Amino acid sequence: MPKSHAHLAKTSYGYKSQDIKASSKPHSAPIIGSENTQNTQNIGSGDIFIGAMDRQNTCGKAYFPSCSSSVTRQATSILWNDWRDISPNILVKEKLQELFGFKSHHTLGNYLSYLTQTYLICKVNKYSTKSKERSIAEKVYAIDVAFMNKRENALAGENLGWRLETIVYLELRRRIKSEEEDIYYFNNGNTEADFIVCEGNRVIRIYQVAYDIENAKTRRREINGAIAAAQNTQCPNVYILTDHQSETIVHADITIKVLPVWEWIVRDDS
Repeated sequence: MPKSHAHLAKTSYGYKSQDIKASSKPHSAPIIGSENTQNTQNIGSGDIFIGAMDRQNTCGKAYFPSCSSSVTRQATSILWNDWRDISPNILVKEKLQELFGFKSHHTLGNYLSYLTQTYLICKVNKYSTKSKERSIAEKVYAIDVAFMNKRENALAGENLGWRLETIVYLELRRRIKSEEEDIYYFNNGNTEADFIVCEGNRVIRIYQVAYDIENAKTRRREINGAIAAAQNTQCPNVYILTDHQSETIVHADITIKVLPVWEWIVRDDS
């Protein structure tokens, strides 16, 4: 296995998390439902994309008029969740290719790259020791939770959990301090952990994110995903981050720390 997961994280469809340098990393996102977030309710990701693309001239002046409308449609579809019932989205490239009429994965990859380069989305690869598996079913997060405001019931129901997960991802990006660190998600086919933080070849932290774990089904799902990731990676630092709950869970000889997201953010050491 090569020197580090980080060096293997690049794919033909985009960039690893460190490719956006520290000076361009987002600040910590506002907590769900905050005034700052709601003030941006009318922000259009398409409008932001057009401005960013025009400044960076990613497509080139001659190509920009023909590609801008298609990329804008793709941006709004991903950010506003009008083609999937889950979010943050797991990219199903065949579905996107069919939806937008792209004839090849290469064209789709170019368009996703435009959205990444203009800081509308970030992509997270699946954790695996095999480089090929890391490019399958990438997850996509908005670079700002305000971009999720035009979703139906944006500040209610499942969207609260999805917004919280995006906030945690953005904070993890902010905390990356070296080229050896990177962020993945874990999925073994049966269960999932939201984030795995690697330093070189070593997994140093595992995170699950849920608005709350009061419901028995949700609690079981989050614990099982965290335990599976911990057992697979031999990582002892396991967290479930919530909106307001705090406790310590011991299951299968693994200790899981449950913390509110606000407390985790201000601690900056876990």
